[in-house]
Amino acid sequence: MSFGNRGFWSIRLNLLFGNFDYQEKGILDKTHLRLFTIESAQGLIRNRGLKVLETKYAGRMIYYLRLFTTLFAYHSINVCKK
Repeated sequence: MSFGNRGFWSIRLNLLFGNFDYQEKGILDKTHLRLFTIESAQGLIRNRGLKVLETKYAGRMIYYLRLFTTLFAYHSINVCKK
């Protein structure tokens, strides 16, 4: 399962200035029905009876700034099993 990270730095920065506008593509894509943080996505997975085996993170800066995963991960990719 792959989820866009609502906690990504650019979204947090826009929220700081009162902006939360949907866009044509990206994390705030107009077609997304729900938005998740990394933690809330994993909570949804667990609540559906699945176990997260592994989580990988996508984003340019994530490889350099691993301490700030929730801030710099563009997507989380969760490997799950029943």
